[in-house]
Amino acid sequence: MLKFILRRTVYKEFSKESQDMLFSLLAKQHINKLFCSFMEFIMLFFPLLPCFTTRFCEKAISTETRIFFIAYIIAYVVFMGCFGLLFNEAIKEFYNKVVEKLYFYWYTKKGKCFSSEDFTNLYMKKTDVYSLIASEKCRGRCYYVCFQILKTLQEGSIKIIAVKNINSKDENGYCLHVLYVKNGWAFDTYSQRQFKLEKILKIYHAKEFKDIYFDDIRHYSFDSFLYMEGKMIKKWCEENNITHKLGSY
Repeated sequence: MLKFILRRTVYKEFSKESQDMLFSLLAKQHINKLFCSFMEFIMLFFPLLPCFTTRFCEKAISTETRIFFIAYIIAYVVFMGCFGLLFNEAIKEFYNKVVEKLYFYWYTKKGKCFSSEDFTNLYMKKTDVYSLIASEKCRGRCYYVCFQILKTLQEGSIKIIAVKNINSKDENGYCLHVLYVKNGWAFDTYSQRQFKLEKILKIYHAKEFKDIYFDDIRHYSFDSFLYMEGKMIKKWCEENNITHKLGSY
């Protein structure tokens, strides 16, 4: 049902193949947002629940009680309306934080690419990268995030790949993407999730370029590493008709 709805609403401008990719990568985000919206709805209307019990509909209930319930409903609606107008931005910020936190703990942290200790190390040693991951803001920063993860954890590898372009105007195009890989699992910055490596490569219809390990970057900063690898990446992309602008995903 969710796939059917997304195909005809959020993803309606995309080709079927792109829709399949988007659903595989982002469905958990939509599920998380729907759950949070549902809980927000429940919390908002929970105080009105006594007004809609079966007893309220019974004839035995007094006129005074009915008037009280009606006045209570009107007062609550007016109060919540004023409260929403006054604290609209704060409410939105709080809601977005809840959505981010739940997604991080329910989905981002699930998998065998990262351990709890790995996330602790990222938090202690590379707080900006941890914050990007935890707040779902690492999309478009795949090279930087994966480089800093490898540099901090000193294990695993960076896998440079080309992925099918999720773009309704260019169905056959590929663009550059980077994964962090460890223990046969991969962390994908686009979806902010962990997948088995073979699964994410299949989802993306990926073309593999090379794997880079900690010893390869031990003595390099991010900028110097980009400069060092840039020419080889550009050449590979040009030979394979791949958009080589880093940060596409």
